[in-house]
Amino acid sequence: MPQLHRLLERQIRKFISADGTIPDHILEFVYAVNESYRLYEENRQLIERAMRLGSEELQEKNELLQSAYDKQQMLIGELKQAVHEVSPEHLDVEDSDLIQITHFLKQAIEDRKSVERDLVNARSVAEASLEARKLFLANISHEIRTPMNAILGIAALLKESDLSQTQSDYVKAIQTSANGLMVIINDVLDVSKIESGKFTLEKIPFNLKDLIQPIIRGMGTRASEKGIDLDLHLDPAAGPALIGDPTRIGQVLANLVSNAIKFTATGSVELRVEMQFEVNNLQQVLFEVEDTGIGIESEKLDTIFEQFEQADISITRKYGGTGLGLSISKSLVELMGGKLQVRSKPGVGSTFSFSLTLLKTELQEAVQSVSVFASYDLKGITVLLVEDNELNRFLAITLLQKWNAVVEVATNGEEALDIISGSLPDIVLMDLQMPVMDGFATTDKIRTTYNLSLPIIALTANALESERIKCMEAGMNDCVSKPYQAKELFDAIARQLPHILNEKQEYSSYSLDKLHVMYEGNKKNIKKTIAVFLKQIENDMKELSTAVSAREYKAVQSILHKMHSSIELFEMREVKKIMALLREDAIERNPDALNKRLEKLFPAIHEVSEALMKETAKY
Repeated sequence: MPQLHRLLERQIRKFISADGTIPDHILEFVYAVNESYRLYEENRQLIERAMRLGSEELQEKNELLQSAYDKQQMLIGELKQAVHEVSPEHLDVEDSDLIQITHFLKQAIEDRKSVERDLVNARSVAEASLEARKLFLANISHEIRTPMNAILGIAALLKESDLSQTQSDYVKAIQTSANGLMVIINDVLDVSKIESGKFTLEKIPFNLKDLIQPIIRGMGTRASEKGIDLDLHLDPAAGPALIGDPTRIGQVLANLVSNAIKFTATGSVELRVEMQFEVNNLQQVLFEVEDTGIGIESEKLDTIFEQFEQADISITRKYGGTGLGLSISKSLVELMGGKLQVRSKPGVGSTFSFSLTLLKTELQEAVQSVSVFASYDLKGITVLLVEDNELNRFLAITLLQKWNAVVEVATNGEEALDIISGSLPDIVLMDLQMPVMDGFATTDKIRTTYNLSLPIIALTANALESERIKCMEAGMNDCVSKPYQAKELFDAIARQLPHILNEKQEYSSYSLDKLHVMYEGNKKNIKKTIAVFLKQIENDMKELSTAVSAREYKAVQSILHKMHSSIELFEMREVKKIMALLREDAIERNPDALNKRLEKLFPAIHEVSEALMKETAKY
């Protein structure tokens, strides 16, 4: 008998014969029932398994639904709170008010998008405004600087000619007025560069003493004219050679000293420079300008650094100025890592101060070579001047011919190209804005069509840094902003033709550079100063010789100190070295060394004196 399902086999045994044989006539039926039992068993197991799995999955799904519901309730609560906080009506929102919440959120999103669109539009308008202002400043700079270049340049040439006292006063008035206008233009341009974030600072070696002394010399005349003292206290421990932006430090100090003189009627102005502390070759240097002027009311101290602000509206009428100087100075000091501060009392005076942290360097690194004005010489150099403005052409031609250069002239780019195609100049001075063909297009032709690498210096009335960058990108070698000083133009040429400096006469024992800068090339004043120096140095040497013989060491130091400013003025390098050693010998009270050193000083002084007497003969 086949193997049957256990339940079926139990039932069959109740009815079949003892031998367990199933009759043939019901055998098929038994098999059919057995198959049913088997299928039932299989189905039951499947159902049980399905029910068991369904229960587990249902529990898992329920847990997920419960979690989602809890999160939904939390979100609804947060949405209700948000609606309550930001809705101007402080609406009370029920849990069922999802449509209201959704509507509010949709409206909030649309409002935010509208604000973003307004911000984008406002930014576009602001950028367009900045671009328009930039273009305006560039145009204003060009339109004012072009004639100012001619005015200042020709006034400088006129000052060097033989003038009566009245004529000289007229020239001085022209220069003073023109320079005053240039200060205003430069202030406006500085503000624009600072606000645009395109203002860059240099980090170069400079001599602190050489930076400050010209400021004192330059402002000294103004102070003397007002009958006030201008004093300098320079801490010997500060510097002497530091790394930073000497131009901008000088600009701030010059502005502060100039303001102090402007607002001081009696008394004094003092510039103090002190080293506060030094750590790891870093010096914190304090700069202070103190005056005994009109002072500032306490309630005005917070506003004087704002643009176009004066402490009092009457100050503008009485003293002039744009109200930009202190704002620019404050911004420059902050860019250099400092903070411009002021202490003031009405009727007593004011003190402006700032500290900068600067890296010390070797003194020789900070010594910058300067051209000798008296020996400017471009003999054998052919200069192509491309300039459409008649007055500016006259000024440049006068300077270049004075320096013995051969000058060829073109009034636009096409004329310049015609000249170049015939013969090559040594250097090109290129104006930028010209009719027919401007300076940029002309430079491009020279570089690409003609494939020439001759040096090109741009002469531009646009003083913005972006203009300089544009010139460099166009293939020019350098850029000189109008109005330019004679020294600026010559130095720019010398940078491109360095051999002219090697070939020109060099004064090894002295230099008249500082005199020429101080007197702006006025030969009469230079000659008079040389004569006074020669007389004074003779007396000083007699006093020094007497003090050395008498072994009066303090007197020796005092005489050397008195001589130092004159020696520094004429840049007598060898004499200066001997004097420094003499000072050390006096400090050490070494009479033998003093006598030997004095024997070297006499011929060194005599050599310079002879050369200076020959120099005055040329004047």
